[in-house]
Amino acid sequence: MESWNLAVQRSLPFSLALDVSYVGNHALFISNSNVINNGTVNLNAATVAGSGTAGEPEYQAFGRTANTTYPSLQGSHYEALQMKLNRKFTNGFQMNTSYAFGKAIDYSPYNALGIIVKPGVIKYNRKNIFTYSATYELPFGAGKKMFTSGPGKWVLAAGR
Repeated sequence: MESWNLAVQRSLPFSLALDVSYVGNHALFISNSNVINNGTVNLNAATVAGSGTAGEPEYQAFGRTANTTYPSLQGSHYEALQMKLNRKFTNGFQMNTSYAFGKAIDYSPYNALGIIVKPGVIKYNRKNIFTYSATYELPFGAGKKMFTSGPGKWVLAAGR
């Protein structure tokens, strides 16, 4: 397996930092075993979905009802462009934002094609991923600008 990344980070005004990166990995010879007596993976013209054992290719050809597997060595590949915009905690506000645009490809029955010998996008591939989190310090309470006296102070300082 090999992994790579290239990242560039830049400070921006207003306590912001922008980070843009390209990441990827590539794996070869991943050991896996594949079921070949299964109507959902094999693209056999005689296979009928929902027919149970009668729809399995080896049952049709040989009367075999057991699972048949064979070992295979497969590969996978992932690449993504990632961007982050973060603001350090300043004036009571902090923010983390990230976005990734990526693609995962492999040679397995888990790809969208369902064919082992052809590469395909993985079924659980997440092409676009966006996350955002923020922390805001409220401007009232002990030592703050608002509600430092009267009923507001009494309500907000109940735990102190």
